[in-house]
Amino acid sequence: MRLLSLVSLVSTLPIVLFVGTACAVFVEGGSNSAGLGSSATESSSTGETGETGGTVTSVGSSSTATVSSDSGSESSTTSTMSSSTSSTTSSTTSSTTNSTTEGSSSTTGPACVDSECELGICLNDVCAPAASCLELHGAHADLGDGTYMIDVDGAGGVDAFEVECDMDEGGWSCVYFNDFESESEGWSKGNITTCGDNQILGGYKELGKNKPVDRSFDLYGIVHTELRASGEVYIVDSWDDEQMRIELDGDGVWAEKFDLKNAGSNLCGGPFKDSIEAFSLVADHEAGDATLFFVANLNESTMNESFGLDNIRVCIK
Repeated sequence: MRLLSLVSLVSTLPIVLFVGTACAVFVEGGSNSAGLGSSATESSSTGETGETGGTVTSVGSSSTATVSSDSGSESSTTSTMSSSTSSTTSSTTSSTTNSTTEGSSSTTGPACVDSECELGICLNDVCAPAASCLELHGAHADLGDGTYMIDVDGAGGVDAFEVECDMDEGGWSCVYFNDFESESEGWSKGNITTCGDNQILGGYKELGKNKPVDRSFDLYGIVHTELRASGEVYIVDSWDDEQMRIELDGDGVWAEKFDLKNAGSNLCGGPFKDSIEAFSLVADHEAGDATLFFVANLNESTMNESFGLDNIRVCIK
């Protein structure tokens, strides 16, 4: 009988070691899944392992294994642990699936696209003003000429402001226009005279031989590669094949000769005929400001030969 008891005791020892080891791995493995954010996973895997006599208990867990010398108990213990492990694995898998599904449903693509921003662009998933008329034209090619809001440096920088956009010609940002009906601010010679039915800058006895005129224009930080200037030059009195020239930042960008012997009407005063000539020029330009300089190579006094300007417009893109 003593020999049998000894054999029975020896055969029990490996079982105790196996069950203790298995239970410890189960609890540790469960706690590794707690970061998935599932309450079911957290409740089945939280707690400490304690051992009292022949019982191994996972605190906070529903799994309890009783160790006995009886071989039937060993089978029951193994079965209970297997079932508990399977249940926890299933719960963890379900929790992981739910977490993945929730993450996927929250990813619905960008919050906006350019076509949804009626008068702007989609910037950092928010509708915002474009940086220029050119950028706005690129996002909405169907927009017509008009006044639009632009923001040259995005949120947090210079405040957005309105600008006239020439959309029909491809998205020019027009930063200056003056018909000289009321003021001539910024021009180096600023006298306004009447010529026909119009108020113009310069004119009879104002601009001519040794009397050029210029003005600098702020381009408001709008990124661009081209500048366009347009308007009308008033050729006053006895021009005889003499040249009007326009310079941009010191470089010649437009020139034309005029002869009024056989053309024009007397519009601006003086004894001779006058003519109104439209001009338009486009030149490469990237600087933050621009200076236009108007000069004529006239050889007589302003009482005989003069010039004036009207409807001056400066645009960039």
